[in-house]
Amino acid sequence: MSDWKPGTKNPHGAYRPHEVLDLRYKTGGTPRAEISLVQTREGWRSKRGFSFRTGDWWGSSGPITDHCTPHPTREEAIREQINSLHNDFAKIKDAAQQREAREILAWADSLLPAQKDLFAA
Repeated sequence: MSDWKPGTKNPHGAYRPHEVLDLRYKTGGTPRAEISLVQTREGWRSKRGFSFRTGDWWGSSGPITDHCTPHPTREEAIREQINSLHNDFAKIKDAAQQREAREILAWADSLLPAQKDLFAA
């Protein structure tokens, strides 16, 4: 659909993202992990995707729809997906996939600055 503009929905209810943050394999091709973002009237919506090249080649992705939780800020939408990756990857038992997961999580955690300690002196 050449006229599908960022922030609009296609006939199936999927938003075209305004922005996609991705971690690519060194050899190019499909992303190892990505976080897609769209700003709607209700707030920022996001969706994460990932794929492994080891073990059972587990992966997950999907479109941004109205079922995705709107957040008041872009950062909160990104943080939701980072937390989702941490939750998904906590269940991994395969050592090779654990290594890939650590690399993806290091990338994801680098997307947002560390929270300031409100109680620091």
